[in-house]
Order: sequence, then C-alpha cells, then structure tokens
Amino acid sequence: MAASPEPPQPEALAVRVWIARRRQNRDALDNITGPALSREAFLTALRQTFVPATPQLMAPLGLLAYFPTLPPVVDAYPDLPEETALVFYSSRDAYDIARRTPSGRLYAASHGLYFDALAARWPERWQPGDASVPGQAYCGPAHRDGDWNEGQVWTFMLAWQDAPVTDSWMRDLCAPCLAGIAPIRQWVAHYTDGCLVVWFHSPQPATAQALQIRQALRDARLPGAPDTIYLHAARDVTVAALTEPGSGLDFHEDETLHVCYRPPIAPPPASPGPDASAPP
Repeated sequence: MAASPEPPQPEALAVRVWIARRRQNRDALDNITGPALSREAFLTALRQTFVPATPQLMAPLGLLAYFPTLPPVVDAYPDLPEETALVFYSSRDAYDIARRTPSGRLYAASHGLYFDALAARWPERWQPGDASVPGQAYCGPAHRDGDWNEGQVWTFMLAWQDAPVTDSWMRDLCAPCLAGIAPIRQWVAHYTDGCLVVWFHSPQPATAQALQIRQALRDARLPGAPDTIYLHAARDVTVAALTEPGSGLDFHEDETLHVCYRPPIAPPPASPGPDASAPP
C-alpha cells in the first residue's frame, strides 16, 4: 500500500523581526566610543521620520503590517534594546524585490542613521519537540497564519539579570508563558542574552485579556525570576501619504504602535473638455 503523501508545508511567515539599540560611534579599531545620538534625538527621529516613513515608503512595495515598540529605560538593564518591531510583508519574495527598488534601498540605508541592529531576521516555525537556538526567532502555531491587522496584537519583554542555562529557550522560557494565554491566533518570539521578546495576535480586545496575560506570566514560574520590562497592547495610529506634510507620530516611551497606512486619495477624473467638433 502506497504511503500517504506528506501534507504541504505552509509558506514561510513573511515577517521581519527587528531588535535594535541606538547607533554607536566607533573608533578606527571598531571600539565603541559612545552613542551617535542622544536618547532624545533618537526618539525625535523615530517619531518624526523613521516610524511614519516606514509604511509610507514600504506599503506600496508589499508591507502589510507594522508594530514598532519603544521599550522603557530600566537602570538595572542598561543593555536592553531601544526599539523592537514586527514588520509584515505580503511574502518574503516581495520583501526581497522591495529592497532592490530605489525606495527600498533608501529605507534599508536609513537604518544605519539611527540603529545598531541586534536582530533582523525571519522567524522559523516551531512546535513542541523542536530545538531552539538563541538569536533565532520562531513563530507558531506551525500551520496557521492570519491577518495581524485584525484583532489585537500584544507584546511583552522579559529580562534576566543572569541568563538562565537552557538547551531550548522556546521550551523552557517562552512556551510556559504562552500556555496560560488564550486565545492566541499566532505568536512570534526572539531570545538572546537574557532578553525574551514575544508578540502574539489575539481575536480578543485588549481590556478582556490584560489580567489573564499578567497572571500567565506569573504562573509560568520561569527559571531565574525574570523582570517584566513591558507588556503592551498595540495602539492603532494612521500615517498619511508620503506627499502630505505632517509632524510625525505621537509615540511614547513604553508603548507599542500598530502603524496603519492611509494611501493617497486619487484625484477625481478630469471632466471632458469641450468637443472641438461640436457646433459653437
């Protein structure tokens, strides 16, 4: 009897996981000499230029959803990321094509003005029993994707003073948190150097789930007793078309945005001119 065919594998989830700190100045030996931007200048640049320009430049090239976060400054954790984001595209091929356009090249180059990247990568699909490597992002459930523009997106960051010893951070540090949260349509997670960042997509409104998530993080009883650096429900904001003037976005520290793009309104069709062949 012939073996049944393997089920088709889903297309890789087309979301970029972005985790970064402010750009640092370096000397000729590549030693860090200090931040290239003050904290205030960094925040101003993100609010006025970088965050609103991301959908303005990239939505016409395939960007579907954008969730940037400004983590708070925590004195006990001076090396935490200063910006995280999920950036969804219509496909990974669309992203690759976009980066080869003039707008895409401009957008990619602009990161170097503000950031030193800690992570910029695609997630791999993960399910219980799979291995997980620090520095690699993962997503699940394994065979279900959805539109993250619908419903509510949550994100949280946990940090450890001493990174726990584990040979599978997804199994030991992330899955226990997600186990107590329902419903979850999909999640994305990244961990390295004692810092766990998780995003998940829920059909429930924010007010119905906040207490449940906090309780789930307590009940997970993770090794090393991490601190919750932030827990956010993404707030919807809309940016106008690239050609419209604006002062930027109201984007606070310790906040996550769901940045929506309003495409330009096409002008009405011109009325037909007088018919030269018609009698006067």
